[in-house]
Amino acid sequence: MKAKKTAVSKYILSEILSEMGHMVLGSKRLDHFLKYCVLAVPEVLKCDFVAISLNRLDTVHVGVGVRRSGLRLKDDFQKNVKKKIERHLKRPVIWTEAQLITLEEKGVTKVSAKAKVVSFHLHPLTVWGERIGSISVGAVSKDAFAKYHLNMLESFAEQVALGLQSFLDRNVIKEQSSKLEADKKRFETIIGGMKEGLILLDKDGMAIAVNSAASALMDSKIDEGADARDFSIKELQSDLEKKQAFEKVVFLSSPAKSTIHVRATPIFDPSNQYQGMAVILIDVTRDREIDKMKSDFVSAVSHELRTPLASIREAIALVFDGVAGDLTEKQKKCLEIALRNSDRLTRLINDLLNLSKIESGKIEMKRTSVSLEQVVGNVISTFEPQAQKAKAALKTDLDKDLPHVFADPDQLTQVLTNLIGNSMKFTPEGGEVRVAACDMRYAQASELMTHDAQLMTDRCFVEISVTDTGPGISEADQKLLFQKFSQLDTGLTRKPGGTGLGLVISKEIVEKHGGRIWIESEVGKGTSFKFTLPVFRIEMVYLDIISQQINRVKMVHGHFYLVVAKPLSPESDKKAHSAELSRIESGLKDVFGEKAVVFKYGSRLVIAVLDSDLRNTEPFMDALDKKKEEGFQVEIISYPQDGITSEELMERVLARY
Repeated sequence: MKAKKTAVSKYILSEILSEMGHMVLGSKRLDHFLKYCVLAVPEVLKCDFVAISLNRLDTVHVGVGVRRSGLRLKDDFQKNVKKKIERHLKRPVIWTEAQLITLEEKGVTKVSAKAKVVSFHLHPLTVWGERIGSISVGAVSKDAFAKYHLNMLESFAEQVALGLQSFLDRNVIKEQSSKLEADKKRFETIIGGMKEGLILLDKDGMAIAVNSAASALMDSKIDEGADARDFSIKELQSDLEKKQAFEKVVFLSSPAKSTIHVRATPIFDPSNQYQGMAVILIDVTRDREIDKMKSDFVSAVSHELRTPLASIREAIALVFDGVAGDLTEKQKKCLEIALRNSDRLTRLINDLLNLSKIESGKIEMKRTSVSLEQVVGNVISTFEPQAQKAKAALKTDLDKDLPHVFADPDQLTQVLTNLIGNSMKFTPEGGEVRVAACDMRYAQASELMTHDAQLMTDRCFVEISVTDTGPGISEADQKLLFQKFSQLDTGLTRKPGGTGLGLVISKEIVEKHGGRIWIESEVGKGTSFKFTLPVFRIEMVYLDIISQQINRVKMVHGHFYLVVAKPLSPESDKKAHSAELSRIESGLKDVFGEKAVVFKYGSRLVIAVLDSDLRNTEPFMDALDKKKEEGFQVEIISYPQDGITSEELMERVLARY
């Protein structure tokens, strides 16, 4: 009889477990699953109550009833059950609607309200060794649970645990999905309200977030998952591929002519693995227009002032020289003050004009191979009378065999004049100003040069410094030095005559050369201004020619071409090859005349930088065809289609040969 009951119980258990599996797959509500489990246990066990608790929930799901009746046990029994469970779980019990219901209507037995829980068993619910809760059963009769009952409870508990974990995982996923969706909407709201354009790229260069401002600036709707190579500004593609931080100003011709300041920052995860790029696009068109208007205004006013000021100064000088009659000493002193201040005003006007031209790009640098020894020597000689008068030593300390630098000699002279003049003003009597230069070709280029200069010079540069023994400059004041019209007053050695623009102009010039300028100073220990310039290489001249052409056409959103010619004679025959190069150079100069810059690139190629208006003319094409017939190998490289920097264009040139 006992074996038969056991078999029946096992059959019922298998049916229950099967139904539980269907509920896990089909039901979306955890409370329904819990209610079913609580009601199912009495079908196989002689128990008077069942309780299921979950560690992740605050409630304990409890079913209370009598196996032999459809009546609920009275409140006192519920309290006893509640105390029993709470003592084992050490957490409060909250009753749910899950109650034991039986179908048996006969033989109803009333249970006393004072009935105690005599038999009690608690089994943990575990998944992959982790306890997620427990299932408790109890009865009012003694020894209600045999071993086979507990075995079935164990099997039941395993399936309950798996089912519960499935529901919990689904709930967690649902909660996380809801949170992610809310975070996404919040993020989209934030970036959608930005005035700046924002593009987030993943590590493969695919767009994962683009705001409306970016789409408007790019004049196209950019969908998530779009490849940056398909939608990004051509001038940015090579920078984005390097996966490094950069800032750049680009000019767009569509939908309207605009100037965009681009700032890109790589994104890394906590383990320092590259995850993508954040690209900020800022429309600075209006700012640039305002700057241009200010520069034009300053330039116009300065020009208008310079002519009458020159006349005033000349008139004062004539009076001072006695042309208008003899002067008293008092009159001479007054005229000296007038002359000194007119000279100062002239310097200010000249500085304003120079700065305006530099900022607007109107000053075209004529960079070439420059001897630092010669330039430094010339500048030092102009300051020697001033140094003697101030009783200050003026010394140089230049490395032997110092390489030539690639610079505009006039602009380099202006930088040195500004720095040495500044040091002389703040050097006390008996002090020293020292100009030094050293070859830094093996130092870290990234610390001393701008990005473009690194590409151009391949880590070849010279460091120049102007050091004085003056009072030094505090860290707070150092931050003001490269701002317009900023002048420091030490309180002891301040001398009149500065315009407050010398360092600003010097900084602009150095950076346009691809270098960097900075200050090292300590109060009471003097000051050292240092800057770097690239070492000269012949290839840099060619790159500079192409860069100047890029700057010219960029302002009008235009284009130009490089005509590249190579002789067919083998390079191993150096004499014949050199003769062919010279013949090609002469031939291209004959074709283009003064309308193009033609030069030999090393011992391999001849390159002509050609304006766009010549490219499609019939004489041009006829001339090229004729040169090809004469044995020239000719290729045409175009800007910006084949590259947007001088380095990229030259890489394309060399790749084809």
